[in-house]
Order: sequence, then structure tokens, then C-alpha cells
Amino acid sequence: LPLVTDVRTDPAAKEEVPIEPSSPDFKGLFGLSTSGPVELVDMGATVTDAVFQSAHKHLAVSREVRRQKWGSLMLNVQSSFQTAQIVIPSEGTDFKSCIENQGTLAFVMLGEPVIYVCRGALTGDYDRLGMGQILAHEAAHVYGIADECEATSVEITAMRESRYGLQFKNGYYEKCGFGKQRQDVVADLD
Repeated sequence: LPLVTDVRTDPAAKEEVPIEPSSPDFKGLFGLSTSGPVELVDMGATVTDAVFQSAHKHLAVSREVRRQKWGSLMLNVQSSFQTAQIVIPSEGTDFKSCIENQGTLAFVMLGEPVIYVCRGALTGDYDRLGMGQILAHEAAHVYGIADECEATSVEITAMRESRYGLQFKNGYYEKCGFGKQRQDVVADLD
């Protein structure tokens, strides 16, 4: 089966569409210390920035050239992330792409430094670390990595090499072979 990508090219993907009244809303769904989606995304963005900084520091001091290359990549992706805009849907709406592609947590438009966070990521079971991991994946796309497996590799490496660790296995994890046969993600850069 081909992978469904979270990199979009159709401008209609970012249109906000009203959702059914039975769809989860922002109020009362956060078993977290946040007061809503904006705070969750803000905390996630702070975590994402820290993840890339920590991973860069950890990898850059390695004596192995391939790990040093990953350290440089982490710094470059972090730089792209810091200039990206993060957009969440208005209350009572979700982005068209999120509705049409169930399971999508966030997406980017090819060539735009904007990350669109879907309602499912805001009303699901993701805390600030989970949101940080979601944003780390999307940051790889903002940097210019369109391939889902490569973006997942960046996400996994950043989370594992930081002090936070991998929070969950995204929808591409198994499809891209990040199970038993691909334990050393860092080696895949070469």
C-alpha cells in the first residue's frame, strides 16, 4: 500500500470546514495542565525546539561522521521550525485535509513554512511531549523533506537523541520499516 502523505499541494486542504456537532470540541477535553489548544501547541513548540537542540548537541559531539551529519541536520530542521507558523483550526471547525484524511494529526503545504495542526491532535491523548513529537515530524517537512519515511526518521532520531524519548509510534512507523529491521535510524542518513 502506498503511504498517505501529510505534505499537501492542493490549497483547498487548508480551508476550515465546519464539523459535525458530535465531533469532539476543545472545551473539557484536556486532561492536561493546559487551558486549551493554543497552550498545548505553544508547549509542544517549546518541546520541539528543545528536542532539536538537545539532539543536535548529543549528535554533534560524536566521533562518528554519520552522527555528526545528523547533528547538523537537527540544527537545520530546528532553524526551519523556528521560522514556521503553526496554525490551528477555529473552534467548531477542522481543516478540510484533516477531515478527508482521518488519522492525520498535522500537515504542511509543500513549499510553505506553515504547519497546520488538526483537531485530532488537539483533542486526542497528546500531551506537550506528544505534540512536540508531532511538530518535530512536520518540521522535517518544513525543512524540505517531503518523503514520509525520511521525515519519520528525523522525528524518531530527534526524539530518541533528546532527553525526551519517542512518545508514540506515528502512522508511518511500521509502514516505513522502523520496527525490528531498522533499529539504528541514525545510520540511514548515509
